[in-house]
Amino acid sequence: MSKNKVILGLMAVAVITGTLLVFSRIQQTPITVEGQIEPKVDVASPTQEQQVAKPTGKQQTENIVIQVPQTSEQNLLSPTQHAEFDGLVGQMGDYYSNKIDNMLENPVHPGRAKLHKQMRKETFGQTFDNLVNNGNFAMLMPVMGGSPFSPGVYESDIVIVSRMTRVRKLLEDARKNPAEVAAFLQKQITELVKDYPQQYTEFLQNLDAAGPEGLRSKELSDHHKTRLLCTSAVYVLSQIGDTDSLETLAWLSEQGEAGKKNSWPVNPKFLFYAMHNIVQKSPGASLSGNSYEYLEKTSALDIPDAKKIKVPSWNAFYHEGDFRRMLPGSRIDLSLQPTIELEIFPQLEHLNAKTAESLLTDLRQLVG
Repeated sequence: MSKNKVILGLMAVAVITGTLLVFSRIQQTPITVEGQIEPKVDVASPTQEQQVAKPTGKQQTENIVIQVPQTSEQNLLSPTQHAEFDGLVGQMGDYYSNKIDNMLENPVHPGRAKLHKQMRKETFGQTFDNLVNNGNFAMLMPVMGGSPFSPGVYESDIVIVSRMTRVRKLLEDARKNPAEVAAFLQKQITELVKDYPQQYTEFLQNLDAAGPEGLRSKELSDHHKTRLLCTSAVYVLSQIGDTDSLETLAWLSEQGEAGKKNSWPVNPKFLFYAMHNIVQKSPGASLSGNSYEYLEKTSALDIPDAKKIKVPSWNAFYHEGDFRRMLPGSRIDLSLQPTIELEIFPQLEHLNAKTAESLLTDLRQLVG
């Protein structure tokens, strides 16, 4: 058996084992009781037949014989049950063996095929709205590689937005029709931010009410959805270098409390870098302030350029994070897939939130 099949086979073992344990428990012989049992009767250590002392007075009853399993042999399956059990194991083994073979042949993942079918019918407005669908997150989780998944956290945002399949489709639409998509995204930002303060307040109240165990939900909270949508919109605007959107982004930079990064619909560092990215690409004449002076300041702060990369587009058969690419001898060749060029924002580990907020002030003055 190949190493790949062994690795994937181990993944199936957990599922098979769980099923077998459930099946085994269902088939166990229960303890039977003859006669009457008063509540809270203490039973001595297990023996084949144990005499229980008689209660006195009115509570007196007949001796009670309790049949207790002496050894585990009493719980073994009958020959017929063994045959059924072995047949089940064989069927499950064959099923997962075939699944593994299919996976190693690198077919399109059913979830991704379903996602493609949905997205082909979507307008760019529908693609934007569907960014917060759980199905999209399910496709995203394997490619996060253990990274934090928390919209509004800079380190998480720079991973999330560039890897989300629908963000890549939205970016493709924006490059084909920049004016219309940019105007749509700016409108969405202003509409979404109106509800953010109340959404964030409700989130804090729910978090406090949940206590030490924290919130448990299969869906993102409303304030996290707003963060994800706004962050994605800002990212796409930065990727098409839309200078007309700088005024909207400057307004957005005033929608949070200084020193409280969680109160911002978009993380201050992320918003700063997105605006900075647009300014770097913009002709100086499009800005009201002294862009040269601003760029000199950011150069002194050692603000790196974004990294340009080519990745599979939204309609590619395989995502670059497909776990099968990690297996030895993988035959998935991403060079044969349709691609899209985008930028990865730098980590900015040396830039704290206070400095980012200060730079946002400079950018607001630059935009006018």
